Amino acid sequence: MVQPVVVFAPPNVGGPAIARAASGLALLPSNASRLVRLHRLAALGMALANDSLRPLSSSAVRALLNRDDIGGSGILHLEDPYSEILIQSISFYGGDYLVSPGSGEHTASDVENLADAAFRKDWMPKDLRGPVRQLIQGLLVVSNLVLTRAGLSRGTCPGRDPRSPMDVPSAARLS
Repeated sequence: MVQPVVVFAPPNVGGPAIARAASGLALLPSNASRLVRLHRLAALGMALANDSLRPLSSSAVRALLNRDDIGGSGILHLEDPYSEILIQSISFYGGDYLVSPGSGEHTASDVENLADAAFRKDWMPKDLRGPVRQLIQGLLVVSNLVLTRAGLSRGTCPGRDPRSPMDVPSAARLS
């Protein structure tokens, strides 16, 4: 019999608010080398119910990041320096789009190569080409919009040592 996973949740904190905070923190170049902690924070948010729609305070986010299961000493040693440019661009139908590789290596170039392979020759059935182009372009438009609204631009580099404290801005900036 499979045992249920027990998630110890802070009181009066909704899961979506935690996931939003993790997403916002991931957009800060100074947090690029802290992906293990950010993934664990987002996973906690995904595991909790929607008990509160209000954003988390900076102090609540810091408290969550200091939990042993999210940012304890056993977790910090798992983080490595970010190895790529944080914000890159991909050329596709309609222009250039800002993208961030996230936790993958060479993600932006892999996506660009796959898109190029999909449309370079006429191997794909015509009735599939349109939906595939729309899907890829839609994802790129959303990526570009999010990164632009976050004030990021092509060539932005990651910052700081992965084992240093997480950069947590004010609740207003985070949301």
